[in-house]
Parts: sequence; structure tokens; C-alpha cells
Amino acid sequence: FLQHQQIYTWCGIVLVAINPFTDLEIYGEETIQMYHSNLSNLAHMDPHIYAVAEDAFTKLECSNSNQSVIVSGESGAGKTVSAKFAMRYFASIAGSDSNIEARVLASNPIMEAIGNAKTVRNDNSSRFGKYIQIMFDRNNRRIMGGNMRTYLLEKSRVVYQSEGERNFHIFYQLCSYAKKNHLDHLDLCDREFFYLGTNEKTVYDDMSRFLDAMDILNFDEKHKNTIFLVIASILHGGNIFFASNENDDDCMLRDENSLKSLQNFCRLLGLNESSTLKWLTSRLLKTGAKEIITTPLNAQTAQYGLEALLKFIYEKMFHWIVSLINHSLGPTQPNREFQFIGVLDIYGFEHFEINSFEQFCINYANEVLQQQFNWHVFKLEQDEYIREGIDWQFISFTDNQLVIDLIETKPIGILCLLDEECRMPQGTDATWCSKLYKQIPTGEIFKKPKFNYQSSFIIEHFADQVTYTVSGFLEKNRDTIWGEQIELLKRSSVANVFFQDDDTSTVESPPKKGVGGRIKIDINAVGNSDLKQKRKAKATI
Repeated sequence: FLQHQQIYTWCGIVLVAINPFTDLEIYGEETIQMYHSNLSNLAHMDPHIYAVAEDAFTKLECSNSNQSVIVSGESGAGKTVSAKFAMRYFASIAGSDSNIEARVLASNPIMEAIGNAKTVRNDNSSRFGKYIQIMFDRNNRRIMGGNMRTYLLEKSRVVYQSEGERNFHIFYQLCSYAKKNHLDHLDLCDREFFYLGTNEKTVYDDMSRFLDAMDILNFDEKHKNTIFLVIASILHGGNIFFASNENDDDCMLRDENSLKSLQNFCRLLGLNESSTLKWLTSRLLKTGAKEIITTPLNAQTAQYGLEALLKFIYEKMFHWIVSLINHSLGPTQPNREFQFIGVLDIYGFEHFEINSFEQFCINYANEVLQQQFNWHVFKLEQDEYIREGIDWQFISFTDNQLVIDLIETKPIGILCLLDEECRMPQGTDATWCSKLYKQIPTGEIFKKPKFNYQSSFIIEHFADQVTYTVSGFLEKNRDTIWGEQIELLKRSSVANVFFQDDDTSTVESPPKKGVGGRIKIDINAVGNSDLKQKRKAKATI
């Protein structure tokens, strides 16, 4: 296949692609025009991502209905690259005088920098899902704007990366850029940062594409400086460590390096140092209907609170950047009617040597997408053949509803039991795992491993059987940010911009739904609104 650059084939209405792991000369402007100018002969042309894009564009014109291009597959299969080629195709055939299509494409380098990272399978793995709507003028079919929604950001990567993996690209890009351009106020040079792991160099450490894209999208100097300050502050925050005092009930900064890192963290974010240290090592506790006291934290709890705070800051910055991009991509003529083609690029199915909460959430999302795929490719297509009286042999397919029910059913689905255990004062990963086996019968879908069943469980997914290690599930699902720390950030002269038009609550008790429950809402939003267009072009990688 690769020798002849034939990496695509059709499987019914689905385009299947092999990742060549190299650049191929099959995506140039000539190829775009070839697929766009041979509409009547499209069915007889070679399979290509451009054929899928042209089919979506043609149906947008002919049927006046919105379209979706769904790109799915395993981690490292080439989904993000395929999505970018689809967007490039639309930008080329439907460019406008306002050059809005250049801004649509410029969103890619920015989102890759803040949302992609090196994993054991992929040096540029998307650690979030995105759904981009490219808006077309209903009258002349020219691009008039765009809008991006993001899902399932793997923010835990900010504070922890598995062996052989890296943090988000933006951290390494800024360190390299600061050194070359003498950004001494960030204090990133000649320092080791805990959150950078091995800090091995890759081709994704170059910040030039990120900076160029910000210029195209009209980010001003204040926006750029805010991003630099926040990224640098998170790196310094990751070097803050606590040590318990003699009674083990309260804590203090572990050493001089932690003090220096705290000072840099506060200086970069414009925070008061004493207030910041106070709310990192203590918190408010309600003891009655109205009585509130300040209680000290031990070192372990303080460290957990700091990590939750840094993840929260990164997530707020991420969504703030997305809002800036959407503002720049807004329709050039807001009052004009438009249609859209959506391009969905979300995590691929993951199966590693050690699978934790992140892989569980990613694979859950893929189960829901697989169900959408089954429904539209097999069920609806075959129903249409029956209505039209076509003589053909029915194709059976595996319905993965049982796996989805296992995960999300109330009250004894995996997610519900996880949220319940997170609310228990003495709840641990081990007690949760034990309750899973007591509440959920084992069988073909949910299985107990022969060894280490006290700390792991098995799910038979549509793609593969995966063993999940329960260590860290409760902590990652809670992900509680304390109200005092939110109020602290709102007083920051830098991070306060993230809270404009924001309704972040400062309620003391943790939310009823953990991260897993909120991810369920995100996944249902993808399935219920974005993918249910009348017709779709699908690319499965």
C-alpha cells in the first residue's frame, strides 16, 4: 500500500485509512481541485479523505442539510491529521474574500500546542476532543466563520505523565522560546521542573507555528503575555512541595526550593504570597449551620489541593483560549443565514500496559461513538434497503449497549458507584473495587482478573479487552477545587480574566457528579446534538 501511496480504501460508505507515518505527496492543491471538479465521477475516483470532504460539501449544497465528518480510530491512527486535511479541503474550495478560512486553519497549531502531548504510541497525541463547525453562507457556499467545542481535556496530564510520556507541548515550547528570547521574568532557564518529566527534545518544541497562529487569529500582546505567565506559573507551582510538622496535622513548605517556587508562582500570577500559602496549607470548614473555622491541612492533603489548583488553572486557560479562537472565527456577517459542516476529532481507543481512569473515560467515549457508528452505518442503512425493497442479505453486527449500560446505568453502573464511593469519608480505591464485584455480576462484559482482582477489573470493549488498575480512580474523579482557592485566583491580576462571565461556584462541598459524571454529560452532548445531522460523511481511521 505505502509503496504505491494507496493508504485509503472504501468499506461501504466508510473511508478506511492506514497511517503511513510519513508525508505523502497526495494532498496538494492539484489533488483538491481534481476531486472538486470531478463531482459526476467522484464514485469512480480513488478513495481519499478529500472524497469524504467533497461528499459532505456536495450534500450540504444539494440537500440544504448540515453535515458531520466523524474521524475515529485507535490512538496514533492519524485522526487529527485526517481532520486537518478535511478542513484544508473546505478552506481551499470555499475560500472567501475575508480570508476567514486562514483563521479556521490557524486554530490547529494553537490547539495542538495546548491540547496535544507525546504518549507511548504517538508523539503528537490529542489529549482532548474537538468538534469544529465550519460555517458556510447559505447563498454562495463560501466560508463565513467557524466555531469550536472541546471535550474531555486530559488535565491530569498537567501534574502527572506516565513513563515515556510528556506534558502538553506548550510547556516545552515556552521553555525553549524563553531561553532563546531571554524572557528572564519567567525564570524558566537553567531550571529543572518536576512537571516536565524527562524533558527530552522533540520536533514539537518549536513555538513559531503557535505564535504565527495567534497573530492570524488576532491575539493581542496582553493575551500572549497572559498565556506565557500562566504556563510559567504552573511549572513553578509544580516545584512546590510540603512537609508535615511534628504532629502531622499541619504542614509547611518542604525546603528553600519550594519557597522560591512559591514566590515565583505568586509573582507571575499577581497573587499575595502570604494569602496563597495560607490557602494552600489550610481551608475553611463548616462545623454547623453558620459556624466556619479555618483548619490546617496535612502535607498529603495540601499537595493534593495544590495539584487540583494547578489543573484547574490550566483548564480555565484552555477554555479561555478556545473562547478567544471562537471570537476570532465568529461569522463575518452575523446576520446572514448559514449552514455548517462539522468535523469531529476525538480520542482514539486506548489500551496500554497500565490503564487508569484516563483510559477508562477515553474508552467509554469511544463506546458511545461506536454505537453511533453501528446505528448509522448498519441499522439505518439496512432499514433503508428494506424500505426500498432491495434484495440483499442482512448483516449482523455487535450491539455494544451492554458495555455502555455497565458504565453509566443508575444506580449500580461503574460511574455511579464511583461517585458514591467518592462521597464516603473512608472511601478508597480498594473499597470501591470491592463494591464493584459485589454490585455488578461478572460475565462476558465485566470480568474479574485471575490475579490482583482486589486492585483491578476487566471490561470487554468493542475494540479489545482492557484491564483497568483502580489506583487513583477516586482521586482523579473527585478533582475537587476548594472555594478558598477559587476566590484566591479571582483576585489574581493575571488569572482573573478567566472568570469573566463565569459562574464557578465556591460551594464548600464537592459536586454530586465527579469527573466521570461530567464526562458522561460531555459525551451525551456529542452524541445528541453534534452527530445527529440528517446525513453524514464518515471517515474511520
